Amino acid sequence: MADLMRPDPSLPRFTDVFLPVYADQFLLHALEAGAGDLDEVLSTQPVVEAAGSEAQAIAVVSVLRARGWMVAEITYASGFVELVRLTPSGLTEARRLKAESTRRSSRRSYTRIAVLRWVDDTAPASGSADLQTFVFSPASWFCGGQLAWDEIHEAVQYLREKGLLERYGGRELALTPMGQDCVEAGTTVEVFMQGQQNTGPTQNFFGAVGAVNSTVHGGQVIAGNNATVNSGIDGAALAQLITQLRAATSDLDLTAEEVEAYEADIVRLGSTEDREEQRGIWQSRIAPRLGSGVQAGSALATIIQFGMALFG
Repeated sequence: MADLMRPDPSLPRFTDVFLPVYADQFLLHALEAGAGDLDEVLSTQPVVEAAGSEAQAIAVVSVLRARGWMVAEITYASGFVELVRLTPSGLTEARRLKAESTRRSSRRSYTRIAVLRWVDDTAPASGSADLQTFVFSPASWFCGGQLAWDEIHEAVQYLREKGLLERYGGRELALTPMGQDCVEAGTTVEVFMQGQQNTGPTQNFFGAVGAVNSTVHGGQVIAGNNATVNSGIDGAALAQLITQLRAATSDLDLTAEEVEAYEADIVRLGSTEDREEQRGIWQSRIAPRLGSGVQAGSALATIIQFGMALFG
């Protein structure tokens, strides 16, 4: 993967908003260069060449060290780290990035919500945004690689067909009221649309385990949210569950390969629109993983009860 960290003409030499992009790229470079060996010492020179200077590389490596994904082997008085090693969690994250980058469902789901959020962030009030400039934003990068134009156009077409996005003359795009609601919901497009399609009577979940404002990993577990109880599952409730499942990853005693599988199951749970498939993923894949490390009264137990309230 020698070309992964090469300077890219479509990526600005350096701005703070691109720190995560460079960090992802270097993690993937480290995975390839070290072949998954945690004892392998790696040079940070590829970051210097890609970001443009040692000072900028310091910022990128600092992000990786702060997240616990790399440790410094040689550091100079200037703060520049010349050599690093991957940590176990860094290796897990690098493998996750590599796996996610090749999953079409993950790329499709990311691109859709990324375009919506970019339009929301870029367009002035009641205005529009030029799609051509999307590729110059960090939003056009996924797991260390830039999205292809066909992926972007496919996402725009889908969003227009679903009534979330509309043309505003030429290349300009604007959010529809429903598109604005999707952005503000903080979910994936797929989960939001599922919630829009649900019909039927509703019931209130209070804490999903009989307690209002139950806290899991600092978040609220459905406190008084409405959940559709027909053939479908409320989109907001599902998004809340997915958030908690991702946050719980570090609490599970999983190998790197198991983490990849667990993350893939979460992506499938949030992206599929088939209700029975969702229940199957929860009951046969995700719930057993949570149950293997659960203790009475623990956060994992709360998540399991929350999931059972949704899927049975």
